[in-house]
Amino acid sequence: MIRLLGDFLVFVVPILGILLIIGLIKPSLVSNIMKRLPDPIGEFFEKVNNRKKVLLVYGVSCVLLMIIGPTLSPVEYFETGKQYYEKEDWAGAVNNLSKVSTDDENYAEALELLSVAKENRTREQAEEILSGAKTSFEEKKWSEVIDLLSDFPKDHSLTKEVNKLLTNAKEKRFEEEGEEVVENAKMAFEEKNWDKVNELLSGFPKDHPLTNEANTLLKTSKEIQKNLVLQEEFEIKRNSFREAYSDAPNEIKKSAIWVEANEWTGEFGKKCGWKINNWYGTIEDLSTDQGGDVLTLSISSRKFGTRIDYETMNNWFSDMGENTMPKKGSKIYDQAAELSEGDYVYFSAELIQSSQKGIRETSLTESGSLGSPEFIVRFTDIRPEK
Repeated sequence: MIRLLGDFLVFVVPILGILLIIGLIKPSLVSNIMKRLPDPIGEFFEKVNNRKKVLLVYGVSCVLLMIIGPTLSPVEYFETGKQYYEKEDWAGAVNNLSKVSTDDENYAEALELLSVAKENRTREQAEEILSGAKTSFEEKKWSEVIDLLSDFPKDHSLTKEVNKLLTNAKEKRFEEEGEEVVENAKMAFEEKNWDKVNELLSGFPKDHPLTNEANTLLKTSKEIQKNLVLQEEFEIKRNSFREAYSDAPNEIKKSAIWVEANEWTGEFGKKCGWKINNWYGTIEDLSTDQGGDVLTLSISSRKFGTRIDYETMNNWFSDMGENTMPKKGSKIYDQAAELSEGDYVYFSAELIQSSQKGIRETSLTESGSLGSPEFIVRFTDIRPEK
């Protein structure tokens, strides 16, 4: 309903704009048109019969509706982009999918579709893109050249020529804009736009005064991106199990999905060596026992549809033999002392193997295990987002 209202408001704005222009020329004409509306609306607009009132009523209304309309009627970039993608309208797909918010539950799928759409769009417009890049190069617009050629397919007949032009443009940009490039990369890093950081700093010259800083930033970005890809893989798959479990028609099929999820989880733990590094989440619980000898810590992530908690045990008795609760004076305890519940953090941890669930998890029911799993881990590092 709200979306329909928003769509209506967006539709009304151009009409009000036309009435505003007519009203400024001949106020009485607009007044006579609008008074035909049902009262009290018609009665109100009949009194808007001079230029000052027209400007006040219609002008202010246009501005407000231009602000409110899009807010009430958010553009469904993912659905629209996917429709363009299915129609093989690559330009439309790229335009919409690139605007999908990182908070959107479809963000991961949008990134996959966007990558394919960009490549296909480039294939269709290869000669045109190369020509535009050459023109930008001649005009010494190095960033434009890089933007145009960065997604060029690797197996195109023009790829060799493109790569040479792209390399030259990057070298020229670094020579003239080295400091600006590093600053832009820092901004992209803060925005967690790892692809942008990699794009900006890839090929940074070895003899530039900022080379060490650029290399450190690039290395860190790639490491974080690599680890977050693993987190994304884990959490998207766990979410798919949750959805399948919810949709299953009976307990037999639900239990089969639960078993499959546990087996996959165990294989994932084995694949990553029972360790996770620099994953991202929010501190949900940070508390100590009486006297502050040991710490209870819980970090959650819910980016891909399912809330997943990574946490210690919550009492010393349950923790006997597990050793998940950091003790006073330990590295994790001291790091946590500088943080608060609600903080966004990067964390590393050891996973605890489970014969039943793959990775140690405390839910008592199948639905709890898949709907909101609580994995027990031994934290090895925790750092604030910035």
